[in-house]
Amino acid sequence: MSASQNSKKRTKARNRTRLLLSVSMLFGVVLGCLAGPGCTGADSDAEYKKAEQFWQRKMYGLAAQGYEHFASQHPRHPKAPQSLYKAGFIYAYYLADYPRAIQLFHRLIALHPASPFCLQAHQSLAETYATRLRQYPQAIAQYLRVIDLERKEGRDASPYLYEVGRCYFLMGDSNQAVKVFERICREAPKGKLADSAAYQVGFIRFLEGDWEAAEKDFRLLLERYPESEWIFDGMLHLARSLKKLDRHQESTAVIREMKEKFPNRAATLETTEQSGSEQRAR
Repeated sequence: MSASQNSKKRTKARNRTRLLLSVSMLFGVVLGCLAGPGCTGADSDAEYKKAEQFWQRKMYGLAAQGYEHFASQHPRHPKAPQSLYKAGFIYAYYLADYPRAIQLFHRLIALHPASPFCLQAHQSLAETYATRLRQYPQAIAQYLRVIDLERKEGRDASPYLYEVGRCYFLMGDSNQAVKVFERICREAPKGKLADSAAYQVGFIRFLEGDWEAAEKDFRLLLERYPESEWIFDGMLHLARSLKKLDRHQESTAVIREMKEKFPNRAATLETTEQSGSEQRAR
């Protein structure tokens, strides 16, 4: 056999070897893709469990990173939505990284709109905007979305409507706040926050200096919700409203009734009477 023939055989052998290597590499890439994003196998479950272990050990930074990484690497995994939510929850409530939390909650809502964790994401967004960032318009938008989702499931959404009213009040829109609280009293008069809403209506009008309207609101509270935890405050502001209207005998009668009803809170009532006397002297 000539040298040229040997060279050709060696060339063919090298080409076959390269072809086999290429096929092997391609097969490995395919396997890697199958075991990558969307994988639901043992590797991905182990990765999720690792994030869970960090959470249980109160290693919150590592837990948040683990959940976020899991959701990014396995977006089609059944636990991807809750993993995104848990990451956002940790960033919001444990690490105070609100921008990151907001980003993750929105990512969950965008990528998994049918997930039940979307409701929790909207709730957490609303709380983050309202109580931590004090961005009340954004909080209201999220609470309204929660209300819509809750009502679609046939659940009472009045607690979230109450939070909408609080947001309006805190951002200085008293008129809109009153409308929201009145809506709760109208739509859910027997709801668990109906008495609180009724009190808030009177209280806001008291602060606004509308004593006559406040009087009516507080009397309505006492009539409709006699067992409410707001009875003491309602009677107190009723007495103060009557004093503002120069109806001192009626105010004194309310204070007398309060002393009988709440004997352990007499000090508060004495302070109220003294402040009223000082105001009249001025």
